[in-house]
Amino acid sequence: MRLSFAPLLPRASALWRRWLLVVALGLLASACNTLGNLGDNASSLNRPSEIGLDSSLRLAGAALSGGDIDSALRLYRAAVLDHPGALEAHRGLANAYYSVKAYPEAEAAYRRLATLQPTAAKPVLGLGRVALAAGDHAAATQHFQAALTLAPDDAQAQNGLAVAHDFAGDHKAAQTLYAAILTRNPTNRAVANNLALSKALSGALPQAIEALTDLSDGPTIMPEARYNLALAYAMQGDEVAARRLIQRDLSQEAMQDTLAFYRTLSPQTASR
Repeated sequence: MRLSFAPLLPRASALWRRWLLVVALGLLASACNTLGNLGDNASSLNRPSEIGLDSSLRLAGAALSGGDIDSALRLYRAAVLDHPGALEAHRGLANAYYSVKAYPEAEAAYRRLATLQPTAAKPVLGLGRVALAAGDHAAATQHFQAALTLAPDDAQAQNGLAVAHDFAGDHKAAQTLYAAILTRNPTNRAVANNLALSKALSGALPQAIEALTDLSDGPTIMPEARYNLALAYAMQGDEVAARRLIQRDLSQEAMQDTLAFYRTLSPQTASR
C-alpha cells in the first residue's frame, strides 16, 4: 500500500476533504460508469471452473491493469463464487473494488477476507485504507492499530496509522511513526515524502522544504514531492516558487485553483 502524498485537487468543499485529497491512495479514475452493470454479468465471461482459478485470476489482473474494469470485476466475482475459500480471489476482488473507488464494496470484500484470515493483518490493513479514503480517520486508526497488533513490524500499517494521525491533526504522533519506518528503511521515499509534508502542515516549513527539494530532484525523483514542495512554498508565502513548480503540469485554470487551495492551508488550519 502506497500512502504517499500527491497533487492537490481544486475546489474541495471542506478542510478534511482537502486533506484527504492530499493523500494518494493508489486510486484509479472514478469508476462510477463502470460499476453499474456488474450484477450477474460474470456469467458472460469464462468462469474459473471452466478455465481454472489461476488462469482466471491472471486474466482478471491483466484486465484491471489494462483498464478493463468491468471484465476484471466480473472475473474476480466469478472466482469468488466458484471458489469461496480461495483467499487470492477474495483479495483480488477487494483490491480491485478499492482501486476503482468502490469503497462500500471494497469494505465488504475486505471483511469477508478477514473472516477467512482472522489472524492476518492484510485484510484489516485494507479496511484501514478504505476508511482513509472515506475520510474517517478514527476508523482508520482503529483498523491500522488492529493490523499492528497482528503484525507489529508491518511498515504499511505503521505508515497508514501515521497518515491517520495526520488526518486527525496529530502531526507529532505521525512524524514519530514515519521516523521509525525510515530508521529501518532509509530509502523509503514515499514515507520520507509523507514525513516532509507532515512537517509542513505542523509549521516546520524550512525543514519540509529542504526534504521535499531533495525528494523532488535527482535520479529517484518523486513527482508527488514536487507538488508538496509547491504547497510548502505557498504556505511560506512564496507563491512564485509554488507556481513555477506546478505550471508545467496544469492548465491555467487548474493552476489558479490549486494555488487558491494552497492558500487555505496554513499550519494552523491544517492542525485543526
